[in-house]
Amino acid sequence: MSPTLLEILPRRNRGIGGHDRNYIVSYQVDFMRKKPDLKAPEESLSYEKLRDRDMDAMPLYVYYGETVTGKFDPVNPAVIAIRAQIDGKEASGYVDAINYGLSPRSTTR
Repeated sequence: MSPTLLEILPRRNRGIGGHDRNYIVSYQVDFMRKKPDLKAPEESLSYEKLRDRDMDAMPLYVYYGETVTGKFDPVNPAVIAIRAQIDGKEASGYVDAINYGLSPRSTTR
């Protein structure tokens, strides 16, 4: 069986387990899950079908380019537990790790 992309990515691209890091959304839209293994039905829809849906009835989501705070867990390497500001409120959930890249650390102090 061939390794998945997540398995061959260098560890530094996913983060250090248990530490808060900033991640940048690298996918057009990503839905937050309540549990790591419970995918939202919207995750499998095409963009055309998503456009036809009521945005207020969908699970919480983040867009491409947004920065979120999260923790990588080596026990669940396929997901990252994140926190984000959505509509002025802090929201939390789990997202696919493959759709996120680590935000570069600031070199200024």
